[in-house]
Amino acid sequence: MAVYREDIADIELSTGRVHRTFLNHPLGEGDAEADIFGIRVWKNGEAVNLAGQTCSGYFIRADGSTEVITGGTASGNVALLLLPAACYVREGNFQLAIQLTSGGKTKTLRIVDGTVVNVIEGAINDPGGVVPEWEDEDLQDLLDRVAAAATTIGSYRVEATLIEDDDYEVTVTTATTE
Repeated sequence: MAVYREDIADIELSTGRVHRTFLNHPLGEGDAEADIFGIRVWKNGEAVNLAGQTCSGYFIRADGSTEVITGGTASGNVALLLLPAACYVREGNFQLAIQLTSGGKTKTLRIVDGTVVNVIEGAINDPGGVVPEWEDEDLQDLLDRVAAAATTIGSYRVEATLIEDDDYEVTVTTATTE
């Protein structure tokens, strides 16, 4: 069973207004598919059948980039949108627009304002221990080893000779320096 938070708002179409919600709880940076936002649609108090509607959204992150969210569901009078991992990658304020589309017409029915908070500080522990932090000496040692490996690889010579049809003889030799 998936674990996620649900936030579904009732939308009354007869008011003609877009429903705007200000979340009183933050989302955690680094989460993925942890929140479902949705709408329950009514008109004059009667449930509106959303059959044939497509639910999608736009998530504007704190860095100003916009994530397009597709794959929402619409069933009965409820439309739901699951936030993908890309929505949780930047700390700061966000805005989410939830839209329904049908017959070439798109309607924004809900806007959600909220915050993604940083939940990670310092070294990150993984099941195998602490993810190492690179010191300048470690990085230089790694670069030296990469350069040495590149030099070694560069000293090899590979030749392929066609024997017959698509059969080849491959010869690997090392270049000799004089």
